Amino acid sequence: MVTNFYGTISPNYQGRFQSLLDEQELQEVVFHRGLLSHKKCVESQANSSILLYMIESIEGIELSNKFSGVLTAKIFEYIYSGVPILAIVPP
Repeated sequence: MVTNFYGTISPNYQGRFQSLLDEQELQEVVFHRGLLSHKKCVESQANSSILLYMIESIEGIELSNKFSGVLTAKIFEYIYSGVPILAIVPP
């Protein structure tokens, strides 16, 4: 199984992301593919086994919690796809 991440990774997280790949020896199965057109993104979502939905702030839990209850446009596209969603979000 392959895991693909699309979009941008905050500069604050890029080093951490790469370190995790290196430490866990995941370079052959986890890939950051970068930005896609909206059409390609929706196609990729529909062909996925699971979608990751994350709301987190590098600034800490206090700022992350300010986003509690926020629904981004992405969640509606995810729901429409019918693919299971793994959500890592504030309470």
